[in-house]
Amino acid sequence: MWMVKDVAPDLLKRVQKAFEKRYNEHKLVQDSLGKAYPTYADAHDYAIGTGESLAGAFQAQITEEDLPNGQMYYNIAERVVKPPLIHNHQLIARYTEIAQQQLNDQAGVRIRPRRPSLDTDRIDGLIDRLTEGDGYETVKWLLQAPVVNYSQSIVDDAIKENADFHHKSGLRPKIIRHVNPGACEWCRALAGTYDYKTTPRDVYRRHNHCTCKTEYDPGDGKIKNIWSKQDRSPSDEEKQARIELSKQVPKETAKVGRKIRDKLTADQAQFYDEMISNAPDDVQKVWRKYQNELELDKDTKLKSTAHFSPGKNRVFMDIDKDITGSDYQAPGNTFFHEFGHQIDHLKTKELDIRGFNKYTSELGRSIYEEVQEQIKAQPDKRVAVKRALLKQELMKDTQENEKSMAAISDLYGGATNNKLRVDVGHKDSYWKLPRQRGIRWSDEDKEQYLNTRLGSEGFAEMFSAEVRQSDEIEKFKKYLPKSYEKFKGMLTDLGG
Repeated sequence: MWMVKDVAPDLLKRVQKAFEKRYNEHKLVQDSLGKAYPTYADAHDYAIGTGESLAGAFQAQITEEDLPNGQMYYNIAERVVKPPLIHNHQLIARYTEIAQQQLNDQAGVRIRPRRPSLDTDRIDGLIDRLTEGDGYETVKWLLQAPVVNYSQSIVDDAIKENADFHHKSGLRPKIIRHVNPGACEWCRALAGTYDYKTTPRDVYRRHNHCTCKTEYDPGDGKIKNIWSKQDRSPSDEEKQARIELSKQVPKETAKVGRKIRDKLTADQAQFYDEMISNAPDDVQKVWRKYQNELELDKDTKLKSTAHFSPGKNRVFMDIDKDITGSDYQAPGNTFFHEFGHQIDHLKTKELDIRGFNKYTSELGRSIYEEVQEQIKAQPDKRVAVKRALLKQELMKDTQENEKSMAAISDLYGGATNNKLRVDVGHKDSYWKLPRQRGIRWSDEDKEQYLNTRLGSEGFAEMFSAEVRQSDEIEKFKKYLPKSYEKFKGMLTDLGG
């Protein structure tokens, strides 16, 4: 049977390689990285340079001839366009964090900088528009100015999120929008200084090719001319503060440990490092605690199914496949899922839990009970009809966003003998005790085993989603709210 070649992996590698070259050569990027005291003005320049590097890579490496039927299909855009956009967010968000720390230090504000959240709706919207055109030539412009605009918006989001947090912390932040010479009438109308509470939403918005800049002042009067590009000689005290800041940033950021890093290429390690560094604090705390115990097998091109082996105490997987992603798995999902299993295993050993039980068994019990509650809540007396109604709802959400529902499909399947598995999930045998000659398992044994399986998979799925801050989190809150809260409590316990 003739099959169409999967062009996504090769295209992604070409785009990543081209981006790296352009990024390393872009003047705005290199000038911004060379700043001794980075500000948000530098962050804007860095975002423009990073965005232009990616836009150039897209334009140079993706052509109509590269695509089947000359069309940018959804499954290609999802795996070729989305990962670099996420990578750009990670780079720019990291830079804004350092700029915000510099600003906080100057103002005497002892609050840790907030990283801007990943705007998944914006990325998904761009991908949807790419796939709606009549051929790639009609939509390729979306990978030019809109990519630069998206990159600049990350800086705007950082300012907005830090201003919001400072406002809630009792400060009086101000937002200032500057216009450049030749700015359009719409931009000129937005120029000015605003108290955070009364700042119009449009102040944070920008049209394509817009180079206006937003400024942020914590509002205590200590920030003076922070956007000035004039050179000045820093005092010895300022030099020491900058040195201390440069020492602090790596220590605050969790990364892949040496037992993983020595099996990866530099690019692969950076991909996972940046995902970890963008994770919430409670997740980073857990990762830091276990990172030097987590181990990846040397065969990083595994042909069989990815898995964690308790006996060998390490993860087996195909790294390139994980970074590329698939129709139902987002990039990075498998990596953090399997290492979630290893963290569960290490904690179970630490607590000396034996038998069928594991550290996550109570989470499994919670998942099972919630699924049964969801079935009972359906408006019909017949159990089979109740399950059918619930499955219809699951299928509807799956059709809208398959990736976000893969974990729910698996866990709901496990709790119902796969009667509520929608699309993706383990086989029936995975959830049941294996038959063994001469052994008759009790109902209690079967229940404990199922709870352990559900808890193990539930923890791994939720851990991976938390690291990546993916859409799956909203599905956990919708379909397993109590279990998700229990998981959040487990993160606090694990990081303690």
